[in-house]
Amino acid sequence: MCSGIRTRKVRDSRTMAGMRRMQPSPTESPLLFEVDPKPLEETLTALGGIPLVVQAFRSLGLPGSMQQHVAVKERERGYDEATFVESFVILNAAGGECLDDFAHLRSDGGLAELVGHELPSPEAARKFLNAFHEEEKIEEAQQRRLPDAIAYIPEENRALEGLGRVNRDLIQRLGERCADQKIFTVDQDATIIESRKREALYTYEGSRGYQPMLAVWAEMDSCYRMHRKQNVRYMRNLQQPYSLRLYGKSLIPRLGT
Repeated sequence: MCSGIRTRKVRDSRTMAGMRRMQPSPTESPLLFEVDPKPLEETLTALGGIPLVVQAFRSLGLPGSMQQHVAVKERERGYDEATFVESFVILNAAGGECLDDFAHLRSDGGLAELVGHELPSPEAARKFLNAFHEEEKIEEAQQRRLPDAIAYIPEENRALEGLGRVNRDLIQRLGERCADQKIFTVDQDATIIESRKREALYTYEGSRGYQPMLAVWAEMDSCYRMHRKQNVRYMRNLQQPYSLRLYGKSLIPRLGT
């Protein structure tokens, strides 16, 4: 060694590669579980959060409101109106996009065990929805339309009126539970809802669907009222504030453009 100069021994590449091979790779370790080919006897579901939605639906008293305001069943057998509506809430919460998705949810035995009932078949759900639709109401609204008018709103049949009362009960109970929320801003605007139905027309954004007029409680992000209408850019003579009675709330109408 020369004065002031230090040297060190350098390992060759073969030695370094050997040292790296001494450290085991994580991919060489076995997994920390074993696969048992024997089927489990327990009932499982991947939708474990759905009971929370169902509990909210029931705790707000909506089944009782359904029994009071909506009567569409013609026979005693089968699902009652509240079970149908709850099933549609489950379908929406589970990410369903069409009635056929009920078939997938019906095959989930764990979900049925959690909520206490099986979900309806797609055909039964379709028949239930048809009870809220009357083609004669649409034809009457079209005939009443002025020559230069595009939009029209058909009158609601008895079943649809009853469902509107259920929704108002829901908003009322939300207001009672949220006593600290003193402001009720009614935000009215036409909202595009995409649809792949054959009857759906193209909207001004280029997508196919429907464009109902919604009245939303802005602070609570809850729908207060909805008017069905066809695919037009705006609705004439329909932007009047909706009347609402909620104890202790200041009503502020806000119209969309």
